[in-house]
Amino acid sequence: MPATPMPLSEYLDRIEAACRPPREWTMACETVMETVGHVLDDHYGTSGPKIKAQGSYVQSLMIRGSDLDLVLYRKGRSVNSCSKNCVKRYLTTTTDAVVRSLNHLNGDVKARVKQRILHARVPIVKLVFEVRSEMIDLEADEPSSPSSAASTTSSSSENSDGVSIKTVKPQTVEVDMSYGDEQRGECDAVIQTLISSGGEVCHKFVTLVKLWGRISGATDSFNNCLSTFALILLAIYHFKSVDMIEKRKKKGENRPIDVAFLLSSFFHWVAFNFHCEDVEIDVEEHKMHSRLPSTYCPMFIRV
Repeated sequence: MPATPMPLSEYLDRIEAACRPPREWTMACETVMETVGHVLDDHYGTSGPKIKAQGSYVQSLMIRGSDLDLVLYRKGRSVNSCSKNCVKRYLTTTTDAVVRSLNHLNGDVKARVKQRILHARVPIVKLVFEVRSEMIDLEADEPSSPSSAASTTSSSSENSDGVSIKTVKPQTVEVDMSYGDEQRGECDAVIQTLISSGGEVCHKFVTLVKLWGRISGATDSFNNCLSTFALILLAIYHFKSVDMIEKRKKKGENRPIDVAFLLSSFFHWVAFNFHCEDVEIDVEEHKMHSRLPSTYCPMFIRV
């Protein structure tokens, strides 16, 4: 007998679960941020530079292969008050100091500079952190539900007392470090709030749209494509629109929203309801407009 085909919903759930980063890697990200914060305080004092996360880490949308986006900032200092050359120097000297300090300490976290991209619109320094393995209690690290579980990069064993422990492999965390204001990352926190308000279905849907954007090249910044942030906004906008429409229908006429329906309607909407070739989304100004004045775009996104 031919094998029974897997239901589409289950297939999509498996794809979404497989693209999540391992829990150990997420924990390594937390270790990196904590360690770098301590190094900055020790090297520059409490009034010196601080770091904070931004991007997919704050959005809770990290997938395998994601970088950890960190921003250096100084309380009360605006990035607009510094020249670009000043930003480049400050970013270079600070990251070099962090790398030297971590490697001199010979602790659980090592770092090296992978690449300096200082001539970009937003200068960044790419860093690679190696977080040494630790022994983690399996029960303490167990996810609260099967749906929240991510794959691991660990092996299980028992110690001499018969306690189940897990040997975690060393984790590599690639970091894009930039310099900015204390307010950086606030839009990402708004994204996280919007996704959380939509529940697990919204999170899975937006994650799969983001994954599609990466695989298809739709968010390839080197080819002047749509930014990942803009694609995420479009996905959230679509989810909220569909959710609102279904809630307004009469009882018995509405249908449960699942990930498969959302993906199908999202790509149909993008393919047939966009009447402009190039769309620009400006989050800070709360407006969306077409770069081509002769075209019409029936959408408005506000965050």
